[in-house]
Amino acid sequence: MFAEVKLSKLSLTKKSNGLVVYPPIEIKNLKWDRDEVHRGDIVKITADVTNIYDGAEAEVQILEYDSDLAHDFVASIPVTIKNKKIETQWEFQYVEDTDDIPTEEETENGYQWPEYFFRVNVGGKSGDSKIMRFKDWIDLEWIYDNERPVANKTLKLITAKGSEREETVDDEGKLRLENLPPGPFQILIDENELESEADESTSEEVTIKVVLKDHNGNPYSNIKYEIKYDSNTISGNTSGDGLIEKQIPPDVLEAELLVWLDDDDNASYCTVLRFEEFEPEDSPRGIQKRLQNLGYYPGKIDGELGPMTKDAINKFQKSNNLSVTGAINSELAEKVNKKFINK
Repeated sequence: MFAEVKLSKLSLTKKSNGLVVYPPIEIKNLKWDRDEVHRGDIVKITADVTNIYDGAEAEVQILEYDSDLAHDFVASIPVTIKNKKIETQWEFQYVEDTDDIPTEEETENGYQWPEYFFRVNVGGKSGDSKIMRFKDWIDLEWIYDNERPVANKTLKLITAKGSEREETVDDEGKLRLENLPPGPFQILIDENELESEADESTSEEVTIKVVLKDHNGNPYSNIKYEIKYDSNTISGNTSGDGLIEKQIPPDVLEAELLVWLDDDDNASYCTVLRFEEFEPEDSPRGIQKRLQNLGYYPGKIDGELGPMTKDAINKFQKSNNLSVTGAINSELAEKVNKKFINK
């Protein structure tokens, strides 16, 4: 294309140099790869860009949508146009405090979801994508004052959007709630029911068993003992097998054991007993704890059947004339528990 100028009265004509005219840049099909996003999601961003050469530089801006159009800038990602397209990724993280999101009751127009769009800027032209909505999740753990879980109880949840839902915690008092409107939430519980449950859980007792033996492995039979915890004292005499078997509250973590080997007023022996709850003997953690106590397992109690745990199982099985499998089975669990109790 060129321009031509004529001055007819002067019989003059002049042509310009060639002019290159490009059609306007077009930005189309701006897309997220999802409509809803969660923390840590890797989001794919694509758009078609025509009427511009491959290798041209462009910018993708991530913006948090505001209904008043005062959008908040979140991030900028440089991109290069290839085959008339742009393609990039963005890892979503909500960087503000969700407690600052107004609830349904706090706004005139109702709850406003955190929403995002992206803008492509290239060659003086720009285009905006559709909205992507942020959804959150909550992890709950519900326990009594004595740190025992509130098992299999139902609670009512009121979300920041004002919607209500009933949920039930598992037998460990835990619950994950997915796909929630971000922001403050309320939990409603039946306090009367929980108080009675808490009283019952506190009143439950656990049984402790201690076997007293001398350095030759002979039981201390029918000797006097006392177990002291908090301001309480339990007294009695061991059985013919040297066994002490008593019940104590489940929240007692430590007690003092005093033993009299003769008729002296002062105890012959005093030691501190520390209590912890053992998992079942047929579970990985239960086997590890018992084998550790018996001197077979020197590792960490992690519930993993790794090489060190399997080696300890093999050694125990071999020394107790069991089939050497390195695996937990009923035969192993029974034998380990019997050895552990009678240690």
